[in-house]
Amino acid sequence: MLNIVLDDELYETLRISNRGIFYLFIESFADGNLTSDLFSHSFIKNRSDLYGISTREYEKYILSSLKPLFGHKYTQLYIYMSYGMNQALSLLLILAYLDQIGDTKEITIYCYDQKAKLNATYRIKAKGYNHVYQTLFFKKQKPKEILITPIQMEIEHVLEYKKENNSLLQFLKENQDFNSQLLYAKFMEKFSDYHLTDQQFIHLSRRSKKM
Repeated sequence: MLNIVLDDELYETLRISNRGIFYLFIESFADGNLTSDLFSHSFIKNRSDLYGISTREYEKYILSSLKPLFGHKYTQLYIYMSYGMNQALSLLLILAYLDQIGDTKEITIYCYDQKAKLNATYRIKAKGYNHVYQTLFFKKQKPKEILITPIQMEIEHVLEYKKENNSLLQFLKENQDFNSQLLYAKFMEKFSDYHLTDQQFIHLSRRSKKM
């Protein structure tokens, strides 16, 4: 049994209230570049360059929680997540990776609301999700496949976020006269559906000042 959690607050809740081992996997895949061959050397190099760290550091601090997944030393895979663009993309990349390597085992996905209450459960196989990944990130198109809700509801957000001059950057540029705290509050309220991190807000703010 392998339990992977895609949200840090949910991870703490599950770790305290449940028996068993949980692995926390956090990454902001909407930022920076990706490669078609997931979790390969070139993929890791791209991600480590984005964060300004070595490939060894990226593997140690970010990918180490996926070692049991890469080792395929499990019989059942359970993924726990909340809603939001970052969690949806982490889930998509895990599914796409499993599809790339031909893993056909059933995967159970538990989706929780912001109060850490179980909202939905999905039992799926990874087949077809590599095509979804390639379509979304490299063709920059909306996949035609019908996906599970936590991924489907974030597709439009991803496509908008990946645009060079997206609506988030435009909002920040138009309101850059606000003080930083007020701008942060207004931005997070307007784009609350994205469930962005503070680091993403900072990154977008820096980009908007260069426009």
